[in-house]
Amino acid sequence: MSWPTLVVSLSTLLAAACATSTGAVRPIGLNQETELAPGQSVQSGALRVTFTQVDGDSRCPADVTCVWEGDALVKIEVSEQPGDPVARELHTSGSAGAGEITYGGFSIQLVRLTPQTHSQQPIPAQDYRLTLKITQPS
Repeated sequence: MSWPTLVVSLSTLLAAACATSTGAVRPIGLNQETELAPGQSVQSGALRVTFTQVDGDSRCPADVTCVWEGDALVKIEVSEQPGDPVARELHTSGSAGAGEITYGGFSIQLVRLTPQTHSQQPIPAQDYRLTLKITQPS
Protein backbone atom coordinates (compact mmCIF):
# COMPACT_ATOMS: atom_id res chain seq x y z
CA MET A 1 0.00 0.00 0.00
CA SER A 2 1.37 3.41 -0.99
CA TRP A 3 1.73 6.29 1.48
CA PRO A 4 -1.01 8.42 -0.14
CA THR A 5 -3.43 5.49 -0.04
CA LEU A 6 -2.56 4.80 3.60
CA VAL A 7 -3.03 8.48 4.55
CA VAL A 8 -6.40 8.66 2.79
CA SER A 9 -7.53 5.40 4.43
CA LEU A 10 -6.50 6.57 7.90
CA SER A 11 -8.12 9.99 7.35
CA THR A 12 -11.39 8.32 6.33
CA LEU A 13 -11.29 6.05 9.36
CA LEU A 14 -10.58 8.97 11.69
CA ALA A 15 -13.41 11.04 10.20
CA ALA A 16 -15.86 8.17 10.68
CA ALA A 17 -14.78 7.75 14.30
CA CYS A 18 -15.20 11.46 14.97
CA ALA A 19 -18.67 11.50 13.45
CA THR A 20 -19.89 9.08 16.11
CA SER A 21 -18.18 10.75 19.07
CA THR A 22 -20.15 12.48 21.79
CA GLY A 23 -19.48 15.94 20.28
CA ALA A 24 -21.13 15.24 16.91
CA VAL A 25 -24.76 16.10 16.22
CA ARG A 26 -26.56 13.28 14.45
CA PRO A 27 -29.49 14.17 12.18
CA ILE A 28 -32.67 12.11 12.64
CA GLY A 29 -36.15 12.13 11.17
CA LEU A 30 -39.38 12.65 13.03
CA ASN A 31 -41.14 9.63 14.57
CA GLN A 32 -37.92 7.61 14.78
CA GLU A 33 -36.56 6.05 17.95
CA THR A 34 -32.92 6.93 18.49
CA GLU A 35 -30.43 5.97 21.18
CA LEU A 36 -28.08 8.45 22.85
CA ALA A 37 -25.15 8.11 25.23
CA PRO A 38 -24.49 10.92 27.73
CA GLY A 39 -23.15 13.94 25.87
CA GLN A 40 -24.56 12.91 22.50
CA SER A 41 -26.93 15.11 20.49
CA VAL A 42 -29.47 14.60 17.74
CA GLN A 43 -31.16 17.14 15.52
CA SER A 44 -34.53 16.91 13.79
CA GLY A 45 -35.16 19.96 11.65
CA ALA A 46 -34.42 23.01 13.83
CA LEU A 47 -34.70 21.04 17.10
CA ARG A 48 -31.55 19.83 18.84
CA VAL A 49 -31.68 17.46 21.83
CA THR A 50 -28.66 16.54 23.98
CA PHE A 51 -28.66 13.79 26.62
CA THR A 52 -26.74 15.35 29.50
CA GLN A 53 -27.04 12.88 32.39
CA VAL A 54 -29.08 10.62 34.63
CA ASP A 55 -29.58 12.32 37.98
CA GLY A 56 -30.90 9.74 40.40
CA ASP A 57 -31.85 6.22 39.42
CA SER A 58 -34.19 4.48 41.84
CA ARG A 59 -35.69 2.08 39.28
CA CYS A 60 -36.50 -1.35 40.67
CA PRO A 61 -33.46 -3.61 40.20
CA ALA A 62 -33.97 -6.61 37.90
CA ASP A 63 -32.91 -9.01 40.65
CA VAL A 64 -35.38 -7.68 43.27
CA THR A 65 -39.16 -7.82 43.67
CA CYS A 66 -40.45 -4.30 44.29
CA VAL A 67 -43.81 -2.82 45.21
CA TRP A 68 -43.03 0.31 43.14
CA GLU A 69 -41.30 0.56 39.77
CA GLY A 70 -39.02 3.36 40.93
CA ASP A 71 -37.87 6.22 38.73
CA ALA A 72 -34.85 7.62 36.98
CA LEU A 73 -34.52 11.33 36.33
CA VAL A 74 -33.04 11.96 32.88
CA LYS A 75 -31.68 15.42 32.10
CA ILE A 76 -31.63 16.72 28.56
CA GLU A 77 -30.96 20.04 26.86
CA VAL A 78 -33.21 21.22 24.03
CA SER A 79 -32.89 24.13 21.63
CA GLU A 80 -34.17 25.38 18.34
CA GLN A 81 -31.45 26.69 16.06
CA PRO A 82 -30.40 29.37 16.52
CA GLY A 83 -30.91 29.50 20.24
CA ASP A 84 -29.45 28.72 23.60
CA PRO A 85 -30.07 25.26 25.08
CA VAL A 86 -32.70 24.94 27.79
CA ALA A 87 -32.49 22.24 30.49
CA ARG A 88 -35.46 19.85 30.71
CA GLU A 89 -36.19 16.67 32.66
CA LEU A 90 -37.78 13.37 31.71
CA HIS A 91 -38.85 10.58 34.09
CA THR A 92 -38.98 6.85 33.47
CA SER A 93 -42.02 6.55 35.75
CA GLY A 94 -45.21 8.36 34.79
CA SER A 95 -46.17 8.62 38.46
CA ALA A 96 -42.95 10.50 39.27
CA GLY A 97 -43.10 13.07 36.48
CA ALA A 98 -43.36 13.57 32.76
CA GLY A 99 -41.90 11.00 30.39
CA GLU A 100 -42.67 13.36 27.53
CA ILE A 101 -42.22 17.10 27.06
CA THR A 102 -43.09 19.61 24.37
CA TYR A 103 -40.72 22.27 23.15
CA GLY A 104 -41.16 24.64 20.24
CA GLY A 105 -43.88 22.61 18.57
CA PHE A 106 -42.02 19.32 19.02
CA SER A 107 -42.79 16.46 21.39
CA ILE A 108 -39.84 14.59 22.94
CA GLN A 109 -40.69 11.21 24.46
CA LEU A 110 -38.48 9.04 26.67
CA VAL A 111 -38.92 5.54 25.21
CA ARG A 112 -36.51 3.67 27.48
CA LEU A 113 -33.41 4.03 29.63
CA THR A 114 -30.84 1.25 29.74
CA PRO A 115 -29.14 -0.63 31.26
CA GLN A 116 -31.55 -2.07 33.79
CA THR A 117 -30.43 -1.62 37.40
CA HIS A 118 -29.16 -4.48 39.59
CA SER A 119 -29.06 -4.35 43.37
CA GLN A 120 -25.31 -4.88 43.81
CA GLN A 121 -24.00 -3.23 40.62
CA PRO A 122 -24.03 0.55 40.31
CA ILE A 123 -24.28 1.83 36.75
CA PRO A 124 -21.36 4.01 35.64
CA ALA A 125 -22.68 7.32 34.27
CA GLN A 126 -21.15 6.76 30.84
CA ASP A 127 -22.96 3.40 30.45
CA TYR A 128 -26.47 4.87 30.36
CA ARG A 129 -28.33 4.89 27.04
CA LEU A 130 -31.43 6.98 26.45
CA THR A 131 -33.83 6.02 23.70
CA LEU A 132 -36.14 8.84 22.69
CA LYS A 133 -38.55 9.75 19.92
CA ILE A 134 -39.23 13.21 18.52
CA THR A 135 -42.60 13.95 16.96
CA GLN A 136 -44.38 17.05 15.76
CA PRO A 137 -48.03 16.92 16.83
CA SER A 138 -50.44 18.41 14.34
